[in-house]
Amino acid sequence: MKIRITRNSIHFLFFFVLIPEMSASECVQLRQSNEVLKCTLKNHPQIRRFALELLKNEENIGVAMQIPNPSIDTWGTAGKMLGDSMVQLEGRLTQEIELGGKRSSRVKVAETKNKYISLQLLQSKEETAIATIRTLYRLRQIESEKGVLKRAFKTWNTISQQYRSRPALNPEQQVSLTVFQLAMKESQLLQSQLEVERLGHAQFLETATGTTIDLGNLQLPEIKSKWPILQETSDLKNSQILIYENDIDQSLSLLENSKSQQIPNLRLGPIAQAQTQGPISFFSLGVSLGLSLPIMHNYGSQVDFGRKSLEQSQSLYDIMKYRLSVEKKREYAQYHLALETLERAGTLDSIDSAFTTTEKLFYRGVLPSYLVIEANRQMLDVVRSVNDQELVAIESLWRIYILEGRFEDESLD
Repeated sequence: MKIRITRNSIHFLFFFVLIPEMSASECVQLRQSNEVLKCTLKNHPQIRRFALELLKNEENIGVAMQIPNPSIDTWGTAGKMLGDSMVQLEGRLTQEIELGGKRSSRVKVAETKNKYISLQLLQSKEETAIATIRTLYRLRQIESEKGVLKRAFKTWNTISQQYRSRPALNPEQQVSLTVFQLAMKESQLLQSQLEVERLGHAQFLETATGTTIDLGNLQLPEIKSKWPILQETSDLKNSQILIYENDIDQSLSLLENSKSQQIPNLRLGPIAQAQTQGPISFFSLGVSLGLSLPIMHNYGSQVDFGRKSLEQSQSLYDIMKYRLSVEKKREYAQYHLALETLERAGTLDSIDSAFTTTEKLFYRGVLPSYLVIEANRQMLDVVRSVNDQELVAIESLWRIYILEGRFEDESLD
């Protein structure tokens, strides 16, 4: 059996053998958040699928550039004429010559189709970047929320032990002990929910990077002390607007292709003819020339359809551009509002310090037990609210990067 190595097979060997090795070397022992982000933008299954699709469709250009093969026709007759035997043979070689720019318009259509796949790849990267960044920040927030719950559990458990150590409890103390025990159970349930959420985020990172990640040794994004100062611009360069721009180019290419069909192709080639009648032989050479006549139709409907498709693509582009402009303004406003909220809320350290003061007052007997439980719950609510606003800010920041087409140049630092 013979094995033939073609350019396609070399492409696939490069993609399946060399690229995975390169990715594996970059995605081993991930320790930094930026390393995880870069790895997901290369190894996420959806991104790899579009990369394969793009590699496969590179051959569309070669298909579009193909020139029609020549054709050969032969026929012959044999019989008698005036008592003499007669044989007639004729052969014709015809080459179709495409006129009107048909080949170049086909190439343009193929290029726009390939570009569409590359833009789908970009869109997948944008979605993966947002999901990865949210996951990394949320993993750090989960640890802070678990810390609040563990601290509350420890406080309530200490108080419960104090109550149980007493020889007798009055009715109010018995109710307080029951409330503390219920609060401890609630804290354990909430910790379990956070652990389930953490495992889900860990599974996403392992799927997206294609490697096992030790979350205990992963340096998660820190709380930002200084957020980037953004100046609003009119730039729109994300995958969505680029896809609609490409739709215009594709509609224009299809229109040009329809117009090129209105010019008939030329069929040209030599003719050879040989004839024998009795003792007499004839041999002649000639040229055949042919083209189709635009009598029944001249591709007018295709051209009209192409014009309407181009008008539709331009209208949809204008609609999308306006929608994305509005979305960008909203992201800017949302980003600045989230930063103002975070500034008013203060740091988690200041919130923790206020709660420590509340605990001391209770241990001194100044505060009733129900206020301790309420203080712990308020502490958790505040931490969650701060975390929610942080996620709003970081997502808006990166969505702005995406809308401006510069997210691949940014980092989590």
